[in-house]
Amino acid sequence: MEHSLLIQMHDKIDEFEKQGLFNNKFIVVFGSNEPAERIMEYLASKNIFVNALVDNNKKKDGTFLNGVKVTLPDKLLLPKNNKAVILIASKYYPEMVVQLNGMGYKEGTEILKVVEYSSFSAPVLTEDEFEKRCSIVLRGEKIYKNIIDSNSHIQKIFICPLIVLGDAYVGMSCMREYIKLNNITEYALVLVNRACSKIAALFGFDSHVYSITREEMNELVQYAVFSDMADKKILILNHRHPYTCRIGEIGNYKNINFMDHFRYSIFNLPEGNMPEVPNSIRDSKESKQYVEQLFNKNRLVKGKTVIIFPYAKTAAKLDEKFWIKLVIKLKEQGYKVCTNSSSDSEPAIEGTIHLFFDIRYALETVEAAGYVIGLRSGLCDVISTAKAKKIIIYPDRFYGPDSFINFFSLNKMNLCDDAVELVWKNNIEEMLELILGEIEFHQAVLFVNKDKGV
Repeated sequence: MEHSLLIQMHDKIDEFEKQGLFNNKFIVVFGSNEPAERIMEYLASKNIFVNALVDNNKKKDGTFLNGVKVTLPDKLLLPKNNKAVILIASKYYPEMVVQLNGMGYKEGTEILKVVEYSSFSAPVLTEDEFEKRCSIVLRGEKIYKNIIDSNSHIQKIFICPLIVLGDAYVGMSCMREYIKLNNITEYALVLVNRACSKIAALFGFDSHVYSITREEMNELVQYAVFSDMADKKILILNHRHPYTCRIGEIGNYKNINFMDHFRYSIFNLPEGNMPEVPNSIRDSKESKQYVEQLFNKNRLVKGKTVIIFPYAKTAAKLDEKFWIKLVIKLKEQGYKVCTNSSSDSEPAIEGTIHLFFDIRYALETVEAAGYVIGLRSGLCDVISTAKAKKIIIYPDRFYGPDSFINFFSLNKMNLCDDAVELVWKNNIEEMLELILGEIEFHQAVLFVNKDKGV
């Protein structure tokens, strides 16, 4: 670890200690790596000891670093531990914050940045640090020039800096109007992962996509900052990263929601502008064939299938007993029930069919099923315009000065107007009654069950 970063880390830890942020706390370090070792060593020198390590790498789950066990974040930090303070020294800090915010942890008090790892400023401008920064910017400039060289007529380069599904969807839902208002005919859309590229296909931007690695993205963004967004030719589609004015912190102030940040703060669109409905491949022959094969393969029944979304990075997991009871009730009424999951770390809920579907055909898949019941996630943005019963559950917590639901509500963001949006009440039976009351044929059943004391 570079000396300048180590000095910065020590200074930050000293500052946190003076503020009393470690007193009577369950100290967690996010990341099982060299910076974590350095954090643990420096804290130990002050007789402060790390209680646990978390890491998203499943291969590290159950391993040990300096005698401290490494655990997956969901396993250790849920349900929310009100005594936890989480230290982060990683260039993926923005993504980690999104993940931890979803679990209910707050940046600045419970989430502490120990090092400006992929920062756009340096704590100590040594000759080595200066050369390092220059090399990053020069590599970013090369990436920028490669994009420009691919099409000399490019007028604008749109960058999605994070691999966060909801951010990409909301950003792209505003892009078309910005392009029209600014008479842009040639542009590039720079992305990191395949999922975001599929979002681009939904909006018909796929022919403009320029894919790069996460490391290259960091370099390109740093060049963008250094070059004043390459003389205004670059637009970064994120309300928090990498801007230093911390505009994201005004979220939820006086009804400013997540969509507002994009259409007004980033794109400067006229007030009242509505997000675009993606229809580039909507109801195509290809999509219809995909859904038909998906339903036949899994023996699903159109109009009588419920897809549940129990996993999200922006909201804490709900009690699994809730999902199991919900599945039992739905199956009693003849519904096929599927768990949408994208990896082994998201197991199917007991009694359900594991279902992974291509994001490009998410709308058609949900409409064929008829019902979606899910925890608020980026996938909810993607399926928001589906003509189906959409029941979305929001955590009962604050985001900034107001509630989480007010900031991320699909209806308030104008992504749709027919989502049934419920706040988790931490009472399984009450939530079951609310949700099942929205499902066809269940009103009478609920009444009978209630009389029986169920």
